[in-house]
Amino acid sequence: MSAMDVPADQPVAKVGSRTRAVPKTAWISWLALAMMTTSSVASLRAAPTMAVYGLACVFLYLVPAIVFLLPTSLVSAELASGWEGGVYNWVALGISKPMGFLAVWCQFAMTIFYYPTLLGFVASTLAYVFNPALASSGVWTAAVIIVVGASDEGTAIRRMPWSAILMVCGMTMLVTLVEKSGGMDVFTAMLARLARPATLNGIIALVTGVISTYSSTSAVVLPTFLPTVPGLVQQVGGGHPLAVALSINVGASLVDVSPLSTLGALCVATIAEPDASRDLFRKLLIWGLSMSVVGAVLCELFATAFAAL
Repeated sequence: MSAMDVPADQPVAKVGSRTRAVPKTAWISWLALAMMTTSSVASLRAAPTMAVYGLACVFLYLVPAIVFLLPTSLVSAELASGWEGGVYNWVALGISKPMGFLAVWCQFAMTIFYYPTLLGFVASTLAYVFNPALASSGVWTAAVIIVVGASDEGTAIRRMPWSAILMVCGMTMLVTLVEKSGGMDVFTAMLARLARPATLNGIIALVTGVISTYSSTSAVVLPTFLPTVPGLVQQVGGGHPLAVALSINVGASLVDVSPLSTLGALCVATIAEPDASRDLFRKLLIWGLSMSVVGAVLCELFATAFAAL
């Protein structure tokens, strides 16, 4: 395809001295959109329950179609024919720009989370035709979504941030290996010898914060350290168990944006520009390490007071 074949409203990207056409936007068909809207409003989740009513359940599908889908389609057609733009522009012109942003964000959130969930429900329901055990299989659900063509798995796999995934999985594996080999017990005993009842909250918050900078808070730090609270308090010879548990939660959670942990790694993975990605990595790492100190100070000062409430 030459540059002359590209429509006027489509830009042409240049690579060196060669030109290539930007792929045309793929639009969803009106039939697919209608089926998605109907399934989201009527909800397939209630289908097994409504099936016991037989043909009478057809009436229950006609009611939302008449009182909701039809008026909504008429309103949408009127807005689309009279004003340019979409939901954001309509609400922004009619109410305000902040409300327009809220409206389009709600639409985005519903689309992102609801339709994959709906596809998962369809896959689980379909599993009962072949093998009910497949209903709880993530592999089966992914296979059904791929087969029905609901996703471009090739593009998704190529765009996955494999470096961030491998880094987080590797750090989690190392920390889990230390835990399984008894390293955390040795570390807790050493911590008990260094800490005093008056400084236990701050030290445990600092330690869990530092560890959480390169591991998962919910999957590694909390399950590892929270069960050790009673024994740690006993070894130190004093302290408030609830205050120690609060210190572990606060110290570990404040550093969650560290680029070596799950949340921070996902943030870095979304940046396509290498220079910007490295800069964000450095800033998040500095932030995570500094928050471990801030969390230690806060817990030392206020954890016991909050635990006593």
